[in-house]
Amino acid sequence: LVKFQMIRHATRCFDYILMTKPKWGDVGEMTRRSILASKLTTAKVDEFTEVFKIMDNDGNGKISVLELKRVVESTGGQYSDQE
Repeated sequence: LVKFQMIRHATRCFDYILMTKPKWGDVGEMTRRSILASKLTTAKVDEFTEVFKIMDNDGNGKISVLELKRVVESTGGQYSDQE
């Protein structure tokens, strides 16, 4: 149940990120995300790391679109392939 809640929280974070319409690769956005990430507590970093490992099914250190889609669908979310 705890892992499900963690995944559900991560899904909500992804929803928020998509709502802000990020410009992937933009230097300013990467800087802002780095600043925000640097303010995370050790406990939050550990939590995000655990969720990342759950989502990274093949263990390659990256979350593919397919892996992300599976996680979102497992929490009841529905997105098109384009989203």
